[in-house]
Parts: sequence; structure tokens; C-alpha cells
Amino acid sequence: METFTRHYKGLRGYRSETEIKLGGNRVLSITTMKRNGGNLATCASVGLKEGSFITHTMYQDYSATLINEFKRVTKNAVIQQHQAGLNLLSMVLDDVYKQYGVNNG
Repeated sequence: METFTRHYKGLRGYRSETEIKLGGNRVLSITTMKRNGGNLATCASVGLKEGSFITHTMYQDYSATLINEFKRVTKNAVIQQHQAGLNLLSMVLDDVYKQYGVNNG
């Protein structure tokens, strides 16, 4: 499984992103970032990669919040929570494969 992770500071603070190729043009994205309410959230979503864009179909493509905590959003907090989200990868992949009717065996 091909993966790519990056950690950076953007306009809204520190952020971590991991992309995992699922096959075909489907990509699982796991993102950790500060939300509008000030909480630190780690979310997973599946979309179709078309060139340099990823498109999602609302109410059809997989989307889940893995971790949602109210804490100070520092670089280390983002990286640690992102790693905790990645530790849930096997559970997330099981859910993704079930949703899309793919056998993970």
C-alpha cells in the first residue's frame, strides 16, 4: 500500500496529512488539524484522485472523525494525535472496504 505523509504549518496552524492509495483512483486521506471550535480533530475520508485534485461525493464516499479532542494545538500535539489516528488504520480500512464492497483478504 503506497502512502505519503506530510506535516506542515498553514494559515490555520499545524496540520498533518496522510494519503493512502486504495486502488484505481481511490485515495484514503487521514488529516489532523484544528477545527473552527478550537478542537484538534483527526478525520478519514475516501475520494477519487483526478490529477492533483481529490473529489468526494457527499453521503456516498466514506468519511469519519477518528479522534476529536479539545487541547492546545501545537506541532507535537498534531503529530502525536495524527500517529494515534494512523494506529486505527486497520479498523478504518475494514470500514472502507465494507462500504465499497471490496474484500480485504
